[in-house]
Amino acid sequence: INNHDYFFKDSSDYGGINEPSLSNGAAYADLDNDGDLDLIVNNINRKSFVFINNTIQKTQPVQSHFLKLMLKGNDDNKHGFGAKVCLYSNNKMQMQEQYPVRGYYSSVDQDLVFGLGAATTVDSVITIWPDGRKTVRTNIAADTTLVLTQSDAAFISDATSVEPLYLFTDI
Repeated sequence: INNHDYFFKDSSDYGGINEPSLSNGAAYADLDNDGDLDLIVNNINRKSFVFINNTIQKTQPVQSHFLKLMLKGNDDNKHGFGAKVCLYSNNKMQMQEQYPVRGYYSSVDQDLVFGLGAATTVDSVITIWPDGRKTVRTNIAADTTLVLTQSDAAFISDATSVEPLYLFTDI
């Protein structure tokens, strides 16, 4: 558990993730669609572990809210790989990039899940698509799934200079 002082507390016993094993891969996804990420761990010569996250069920009344985003890219990039999403809520900012690949032959859920803590609304979500277009949504209720579509995005010019999206440019 994050102590918020650059250190973590070992809570494996409390979390129920304390069985010795030889694991060689892990992925996370919201398997039960309740807004918290569950964990799947691959083991060598043994069945995989599936750990269901019960955070939402254990905090009654619910004090852990979420926002789930599904990105719908264009025909060449249907899942919006490379998109950056910034979420603003409760005077805090969170950012995730849509890169679900985690190592060789590994992947995680393509939906982006943001934890909101006690916040029940999101001030704004700004998505910057790989082609430079932006989608802006405001005043979003917590504990919902929001579908963002690249075709609905617009080119928004900023007064400041824009850095290239890629290190290399095709000439």
